[in-house]
Order: sequence, then C-alpha cells, then structure tokens
Amino acid sequence: MPLHVPDYLADTAHLNATQSGAYLHLIMHYWQTGSLPDDPAALARIAKLSLFSWNKNCSTIQKFFHDGWKHKRIDMELQKSNEISDKRRRAALQKHSKSSAKADANAPANAEQMHTHARTCAGASPSPKKDSVSPRGDTADVVGEDPRARLFRFGKTILVSFGVEEKRTGSLIGQWLKAKSDPVGLLAAIQFARDQNVAEPIAYISAIVHGKGYANGHGGQDLSSIAAAMAAEMRQRESAQGTGGSFDFGGSDRGH
Repeated sequence: MPLHVPDYLADTAHLNATQSGAYLHLIMHYWQTGSLPDDPAALARIAKLSLFSWNKNCSTIQKFFHDGWKHKRIDMELQKSNEISDKRRRAALQKHSKSSAKADANAPANAEQMHTHARTCAGASPSPKKDSVSPRGDTADVVGEDPRARLFRFGKTILVSFGVEEKRTGSLIGQWLKAKSDPVGLLAAIQFARDQNVAEPIAYISAIVHGKGYANGHGGQDLSSIAAAMAAEMRQRESAQGTGGSFDFGGSDRGH
C-alpha cells in the first residue's frame, strides 16, 4: 500500500496514538480487501481496539471516510494498481507471443550453429575489429583474450539478461567451470541458450555441464556439441508431441 507520509502526518496531526494506530489498521485492511465491514464489532477487531475504545473513538476516525466506510484515496490507488497490473499482464502476454514466434522462426537451426559459436570463441574464425560491437549489443571482442576472461566478460552479461542477479553471475560461472573446465564450450552453451530463447536457460546450461537428465547420453563430447545435440533432441520431441512446451532438463539447478 503506498503511504504518502507527508500527507498522512498532515491529515492525522490531531489524532492521538490510539486513533492513529486504529486508522492505520483500517486503511491497511481496506487496501488488502477493497472495503471495510459496516459492523462496529468487526471494525473494532480490525482496528485492534476493544469495543468500548472503538465506540469512544469511532466518530473521530470515521471522518476520514465517506458513505459509511468508503475511502476515496485508497479507492483511487487501488484502481491505479489494477490498471498497472493489467498493463504489465498485457505486456507479458505480448512478449511471450513474440518470443514464441521468434522460436518458431529459429526452429531450423541445427548443430552447425553451435559449432560456429565454439569456433568463434576459440578464435578459429576471423575476429571482429577491436572496437566493433556485435548486433546483439555484446561487448567488443579483444584480440588474444584468454578464454576464461572472455567467458566471464560475455557470460556475465548474458546471465543478467536471463534474470540472474549480477552479483551471482560470477559465482555461477565459477561453479560451472569447476564442474567442467571448458571455458570455450561453456560460453558457446550460454550463447546458444540465449539465441535459442531456451525457456529455462540456467537449468539447460547446468544439465549440459553436470551431465544430468537427457544430457547423459552425450557424455564425452565437448559442451558446445552437447548443447547442440540437446537442442536438436528438444526440437524433435516437441515436433513429435506437437507441442512447444517447456522441456524437462532433468537437473536440479533450476533456480536463478
């Protein structure tokens, strides 16, 4: 509930401690439920007062309300809150629709895309100029950069885009590296999860790194190859099932 402190203090300066506390409890209940009961005993319980004390202070407190126990300011704030929630809900639905359309458009992508990521990370393909910026808005490449440094520089930015708190990105990458010391392949897997709009990217990457779930069948391969194989298998199963729902990665590292 938004509490405009200067307005509240100005409006309630004449109230004593009992009346101010009762009024606060009433408007907090109003915010949560959208109304107040027109019953003295019920109002006394909400205000945390005895019925005797409520009857003694009721007339002073009721002056903040109209038409019985309606509160104009809170009604206005509730309407504003509902409008914001509706707007966010519509935006989320629109974003989900766009993401689904983009995922469908990228469906033909195959393992070669993943290997391209890996070759680029390893420096096999020509590197962009030092001052260049990729179309995705990634940080510019640095010639001769150590693979681990590159992993942390690019990977942390991508993990933030997945919703991971920035302060946790470094430790998360460190945990993955400890499980699988393959910075080039790990960065390729992170980038691939981003480019394919994987529904649960952290679980997806963790399954690759730890060899959990259906990643077990790809043991012995580098991370980039495993990620590509997993994505291809996911598309095949979705096609066979006729659904684009989330895929069970079989791992336990699902939280951000």
